[in-house]
Amino acid sequence: MIPEIKSNIIIMKTEMKHMIRFVREVYQRKNTNISPFAILRDVIYDPTSAIKALAKLERSIIGKCTYVGTLSAVYDCEIGKFCSIARECYIGGGKTSNRVDYHLAMFSCKK
Repeated sequence: MIPEIKSNIIIMKTEMKHMIRFVREVYQRKNTNISPFAILRDVIYDPTSAIKALAKLERSIIGKCTYVGTLSAVYDCEIGKFCSIARECYIGGGKTSNRVDYHLAMFSCKK
């Protein structure tokens, strides 16, 4: 087989894997408040949470009835229950020595 064709086949297989993963993730978000345009990598979230479009979350845990706004970024964090993260926020990514918990009940969760 010609090397150029072989490399093109490998690229196509990789792209197909990415598309299949995307379709699987979108299907898993069906009947939830998680936008199909949110980018989630290694995230554990409660189905009652709301994650808006273009939010990027990596290696995080999102609690029950938590809201993450559009264009927000959450890295290496554990967000608790009933939290609200505004639009265009950056959370995580650094290490801190003191532990501070912020709780703000802006909305209620209906089950």
